[in-house]
Formats: sequence, C-alpha cells, structure tokens
Amino acid sequence: CGDQPWYRCKIALVPQNNIVYTSWTPTVQKLKRIIEEMSGETWNLAHIIYYKDGQESMGLHSDCMLDLASGSRIAVVSLGVNRQMDLVKKQESTLDGPSQLKINLPGNSLFLLDEETNRHYVHGIKKEKSQIGERISIVFRHVLTYKTQNGKLYGNGLTYSTKQDIIHGETRQKLYKFAFTFFLAACLNWMFPFFSTNVFKLISGGFYWLSISLVIELVQQTIGNYIEKNKNKQLQKLCKLKNFKTWDQNRMRDFLKYNNS
Repeated sequence: CGDQPWYRCKIALVPQNNIVYTSWTPTVQKLKRIIEEMSGETWNLAHIIYYKDGQESMGLHSDCMLDLASGSRIAVVSLGVNRQMDLVKKQESTLDGPSQLKINLPGNSLFLLDEETNRHYVHGIKKEKSQIGERISIVFRHVLTYKTQNGKLYGNGLTYSTKQDIIHGETRQKLYKFAFTFFLAACLNWMFPFFSTNVFKLISGGFYWLSISLVIELVQQTIGNYIEKNKNKQLQKLCKLKNFKTWDQNRMRDFLKYNNS
C-alpha cells in the first residue's frame, strides 16, 4: 500500500473513534465516477457518516480547507431519508447574499460546496423533531495531504511539505542522534576509565553508546505519548460537542456492497 490521502478533521484524528481508511469499495468508486463525470471535479478521499435517526445531527461548522486542493469543491452524496442542511453566514463575512439558507438533502441527491461558500458560511445538519429513518452521507474531497505507512503526515502547512522532506528530516535526526550519543559515550569513557586496554575501552564505549541511545529513545517515546494523550483528550471533548456518530466499519461495508443497479 502507498501513502494515503488524509484529511485532518477532528473526528478522524481521535484514535478512540476507530475511523479506518480503506481502499475504495466498488460501490463508492462507481458513485465517485458518476459524480465526477457530472461535476467535472476529481476526488481522492471519502468520509462516510451514518445518521441512525433524526436525533443524530452535525453542529454548524466550516470544513478545514488547509488539506484541500485550491478551488476544489466538496461533494455530499445523500442516501436514505431527507435531511435539512442549514447554512449560516459568518459574522465576519462581507459577502453579499442571504444570512441563512435551508437546503433539503433528499436520498440520491448530490450537494456541492465550493471554497467561497465554505469560507463565508458555516453548515450543519440539525436534529429533527419527528421520527425519521436512517441517512448515510458520503462526503468526497480532493486532498493534498498524505499519511505514510509509519504515520507521518506531509502536505500544506505541515512540518514536511513532501515525502522527500520526511526522508531528509529522518536522516538528519539519525545523524544528530548518533553524533550526540557518540559524544556522550566518549565523555563517559574518558571520565570513568575502568579498563586499561584499548579493546576493553572500545567495548565499554559501545556499551555506553547503546545505553544512552536506549534512554534517549525511551524519553522521546514517553514525551510523544504524553503529548498525543493530551491532544486526544482535547479532540474527544470537541467531538462530543458535534453530536454525531460514525458508522461501524463492518456495517458500512455490508451496506455498500457492490451491485450493478
């Protein structure tokens, strides 16, 4: 598998949400091809959101454009019952136009959100008072951010702009780490000359170097885990405010099984 297109939405960033990125299923790929022909757009990533009933909703928000291709549109394909999308103009917006819009999203419909509308409006799916059935929303995006197999991200606004930057950065880190640990090992070998012969000095120096390397690795891992844990807690709090759930992956695959109709 190569690098995966990646969209840094808060829901996907929380590991506890168990959002899994997989290859295109035949049904979603067929749907993607149809709407690309209709719209003239191209997309390389899709998020599937499941609304069990009218009580499940999505709060007002704007999509993060940082990961998206400039000028690209976001496609929302609706399956199931009709739901209403609210668009509310942002207070700081200077765009001419209505302050609020209500758009019905019936089953088998396509809604396209352009960059300018997303910049000036927030959008969301509100709760329904009446009892209604299930709805599935498939959101297609064209992203320019990618995630490598070892979890590194590269793209616009990130530490690494390209995969080559990641390779160069990791090489530099390894060289710096080796030089630093070698220097410390040499200092320890000089400060504590337990052995008189060069062979034993070489062995003790190697032992110091290995010990220091392991300690540095452990410290880096501990600090990284601590930062990631705190970040995940903050993201989870934000996700709870959104008041919607992602569909279980197995149920999603069963529903989106391929058919020729």
